[in-house]
Amino acid sequence: MRFASQFLPVAVLSLLAAPSSVFPQDIPDIAEARSILREASALVPEIEETQRGSLACNISGPQAKSGDLAGALATLQYLPKGSSRDSALYCSAWALTAQGNWRMAIQNIEDLSENKPNSLAYLAVAVQLAEKRDYENAVAVARLIREEPDQSRFAADALMQIYAKQFKAGDARGASRTLNEALDIVENVERHPNPPGSDIASRYENLIQLAVAGGAKA
Repeated sequence: MRFASQFLPVAVLSLLAAPSSVFPQDIPDIAEARSILREASALVPEIEETQRGSLACNISGPQAKSGDLAGALATLQYLPKGSSRDSALYCSAWALTAQGNWRMAIQNIEDLSENKPNSLAYLAVAVQLAEKRDYENAVAVARLIREEPDQSRFAADALMQIYAKQFKAGDARGASRTLNEALDIVENVERHPNPPGSDIASRYENLIQLAVAGGAKA
């Protein structure tokens, strides 16, 4: 068992390193890949507690990419509710959204997260939707983060990333609306700063200045 616990995570990481196009079309025996991932998943409770969240993240993402949604869900459920499961949900949410199953990703986040809203996982979904140019739903997911004031930095992060992708794609009008919403969050945080979110403006200072100079914030 000790040998297996050392070997299987290596196999998982090699699968994780493969491009998303590898799953499932290009693997000759996708069932074998899913089997390896499930064997690795079963080892999650047996490794050191501090490493469980990271391993579950590395396993559940490829499981979702391979189409083994039940396996990905089971992997997450090996983790007790709390910050480690919330972080691991980021990986599965990202992979599910990349596969086009963003609504399932949202449902998993709502059902399995201990801390709500699970801002990091929502951010993963929002950014992936923006990658797919589904800006309307990307912004809607980013708004789910705003239910808690101390999580607003994640909402700003999501909206600024959506804005950048919209602008690059030539959707200037939509990008302007997204930027305005992000700037409202930034301005509110600056008026009522929290230590975790007080750096939002500085992180996007150049982008914000360029946008405002161009008249995006009317």
